[in-house]
Amino acid sequence: MFNADDQKHAVLRNAVAFLIFGLANNLPVPVMISASEDIIKLQNDCHNCPHNIVDNSLAENLTLNCLPDLGKPRCERMMSTGAVLLADVLPSLTIKLTVAFFMNRIPFSFRHFLVCSLQATSFVLVGISTSIQMSMLGVVFGSAGAGFGEICFLALSSYYDRSTLLAWSLGTGASGIVGSVAYAALTEPKLLGMSPQNAILLILIVPAVYFLSYWTILIRSPQVHRAQLLKPSSWIVPAIKAGGQIDCCDDVTTDLKNVGGGTHEFAFVQKLKMIKPLLRYMIPICVVYIMDFLINSGLLQHVKFDCGHSFDLSLPSQFRWFQTCHMLGLFLARLSAIFIEMPSFILYLLPFLQLVNLIIFYSQALFQFNSHIIFIFAIIFMEGMIGGASYTFFSKIHKKASPEVKEFSMSVISLGDTVGITMAAFLSILAHNHICQLYPTIFP
Repeated sequence: MFNADDQKHAVLRNAVAFLIFGLANNLPVPVMISASEDIIKLQNDCHNCPHNIVDNSLAENLTLNCLPDLGKPRCERMMSTGAVLLADVLPSLTIKLTVAFFMNRIPFSFRHFLVCSLQATSFVLVGISTSIQMSMLGVVFGSAGAGFGEICFLALSSYYDRSTLLAWSLGTGASGIVGSVAYAALTEPKLLGMSPQNAILLILIVPAVYFLSYWTILIRSPQVHRAQLLKPSSWIVPAIKAGGQIDCCDDVTTDLKNVGGGTHEFAFVQKLKMIKPLLRYMIPICVVYIMDFLINSGLLQHVKFDCGHSFDLSLPSQFRWFQTCHMLGLFLARLSAIFIEMPSFILYLLPFLQLVNLIIFYSQALFQFNSHIIFIFAIIFMEGMIGGASYTFFSKIHKKASPEVKEFSMSVISLGDTVGITMAAFLSILAHNHICQLYPTIFP
């Protein structure tokens, strides 16, 4: 039986739990992004063709084989992968803009059950999908689950040691590399060669592990309200009314009393005031994520190489491994946060570094000037490291926020990246159309 008095054991066990939470919660995002081209390719034109069949020789060539000659750059008759990203992030943004203001009255156990249910529904819908609309609905459920899960567990980390936040950050970073590598390996013809839909159904094991970890690994903090299924009066977290001066960070004082046994209840106007000092972190993170996801969903779709310059990878495989390199960089950046706490000025430098990457990829998408895919892999890796480094600044909020406002502050800070991703999704669609219009002019 676990000894709750063993502090080191408890800290380690909680850190492992949050590592799993971060890994499982964010896994749908890289899986759906990596699968975005497959989702579109398999379902965009298929149902408009006689007997539900497309040009099999062309489809097989594009999916399984590299192309010896790309010819003149032209756009295929399909939507931008930014459309999948949009479906993958809008529900998350909606959740974060609304639920964060009242979810403190919902027990964490109920929140966790809802998150896992949304995630499982997402994988099932995409896995059995027969139309692009059904696939997009599955992406929407996954986005809602990931967004709700992020604000829930960032809020939950406020009741635990800082190591839980670092573990969560590491888990979310690992989810990118695990999700994209797993999907790429499962669907890569030279490896397991599964169909995209079967691969997504296999990943259903993740919501199951996610659900069980909360009940079997995490040691519940005595400050966290516990709901009892057969006791309806426990289904709402009791509120502790707050008054006095409030804020979240070290530059403003706080005179609220830290009272345990419930959740601090603030008026809506008070919560809006609490967001203001967080903007100095949220805005740079937002800008970094705009450029990060604009590259991944708006530009990489147009970065292609022939057999001799791509290790014989097919075009869909190239796109998957682009995402994998990005996630690897993101993971390593978040891993470094365990050992290195970056000074605040670095956060304001990251948008300029990401802007350089954006210019490089825009130029590559238009003019195809890089001679080999390995150079693109390296730049994408650096792009991922910049995005991952920006997320590590969440730990500063965990460190500086007063106990009374920490739960709300930790839940709302993630709006920065989600707003950035949402803006990037719209810009990705515009960038896709813009590049498609320029190709005939640049390569007549």
